[in-house]
Amino acid sequence: MGRSASLAIDPAQLALVSSPVTVQQGSRYFEVSRKGNALYQSVYELGPDGQPVYRHSEQMLYAIGSGTAGYTYLVQRGNRLYEAPLSYFSALGSWAVSPGYEFKNQVFDRPAIFQCIVCHTGRARPLAQTDGAYRDPPVVEEQIAVGCENCHGPGQMHVQQRLHGASLTSTIDASIVNPAKLPSWLANNICMECHEGGDSRVLRPSKTLFDARPGTPLDRVVSIFRAAPTPASVAESPHLAYYWSLTMSRCFLGSGGRMTCFTCHDPHTQPSAEQAVEFFRNKCLTCHNNLSCKLRLAEREARTPPNNCFGCHMLQTKAPPGTHADQTEHRIVASEGEAPPDSVFHWATAELPDLVQVNAVPDDIRSIPPLTQLQAYQDLATSDPQRYQRTLLSVLQRTAGEFPDNPLVLRALVNQSHAQENEAGRAEAIQELARVIELGAGTPDDYFKLGGLLAVSDLVTQAIPMVEKAVQLNPYDKEFYPLLVLCYFSLHQDATARLTIRQWLKLFPEDQAKAAAVEKDAAMDYPAQ
Repeated sequence: MGRSASLAIDPAQLALVSSPVTVQQGSRYFEVSRKGNALYQSVYELGPDGQPVYRHSEQMLYAIGSGTAGYTYLVQRGNRLYEAPLSYFSALGSWAVSPGYEFKNQVFDRPAIFQCIVCHTGRARPLAQTDGAYRDPPVVEEQIAVGCENCHGPGQMHVQQRLHGASLTSTIDASIVNPAKLPSWLANNICMECHEGGDSRVLRPSKTLFDARPGTPLDRVVSIFRAAPTPASVAESPHLAYYWSLTMSRCFLGSGGRMTCFTCHDPHTQPSAEQAVEFFRNKCLTCHNNLSCKLRLAEREARTPPNNCFGCHMLQTKAPPGTHADQTEHRIVASEGEAPPDSVFHWATAELPDLVQVNAVPDDIRSIPPLTQLQAYQDLATSDPQRYQRTLLSVLQRTAGEFPDNPLVLRALVNQSHAQENEAGRAEAIQELARVIELGAGTPDDYFKLGGLLAVSDLVTQAIPMVEKAVQLNPYDKEFYPLLVLCYFSLHQDATARLTIRQWLKLFPEDQAKAAAVEKDAAMDYPAQ
């Protein structure tokens, strides 16, 4: 974890680019190059003459990753961080398109959201109510990677007491968190903050991830939900579901709550590939013995690598798309294809009949806040509307009556109103989004969406200030520009429209063809008077 991030100008990063490297994806070419002590990534396309039609280059600022799987790079545009198109993958020993880019070629337009950066760095500094915007510098420079305080809590009190030779009042130094001294579920919470993705992760009202503190329940800051398991879903092995999968193991269930992430992992030491088999076998032997395995020792020793416990009982699953790195299945099984205990399929509750809160506090009977439920079901209904839409509507109806002016509720109402796909639905959505902005909670996406609804409703004069505000708040979202250009052309503000196109292409030269198509459509729909 102490190598989870670094500056892209570090010697280890510069050594990866001794000469330019080019990767082609469709008609586009991506290039990594080095200029002095700086690394750059570029995107370009070739014209009929074989020369670049454009070239868009950005300097890489941060390298995210320890190098075990590889490195993904971030660039800074204004006060925002974006994922660079190419990553270095250790398994390949080469460069390839970054995770996420295999689905959509966004070209320096994929925000590095705080929920990701906070787990890969020591002290990120996001701006409130933004998606990918940060203070300057975005990460405190002396603590790029994950540091001690991420797992042990703030150390100021501990340092002061030790400097002044204060005596301990008990056998445990309460001025610093020692995960080994915590109840098992609370120790696991420390790991789950970053190593448990969930189908939905919902911050509690008025909380940020900075409010999470080792040694305190993670649930007080963020609730992590998974779809209630079924025999089919258990076989899917979701990404970033280490604790969730572990809880379905007979080893975990049979430990009576004593098994933790630290039972098998030492956060301060990562065994090498040569050491891993023996290291983890010794971990298994703290509970089992050599007679526990039904396979004869001679057969185990004949395998490659020999006598490998996790090779048989913690299977390797296929790498998630774009990562080029297989992951270890954390549901420990006696044999491949083993079904989990039946109790796993009865974890849902009356309050959440189709969800399980992975980080629920044991024996805590307090209900989950309605706004937390609403966000969870919104996330799930986006990916699986057939399964979750009905529950979402029920929760929304309840929260709308209780929290009529909450931005989360209003945005959920906007989605439902817009889904009607009629004039009345659009009118309702306009009112609801206008209320979000009136409350001072408007994001660039809110302004853009409101501008789009107004434009479709033939209220272009009102739409333009909304889209202009979206561009002002985030000029690096290329999706905002086509609508603004069309709005200008529709009012025959052609000079302003073409000025906006130049601004758009200055930031995103790769959009030349798209900008030309927008201008052509405008000429047909709004001919010069």
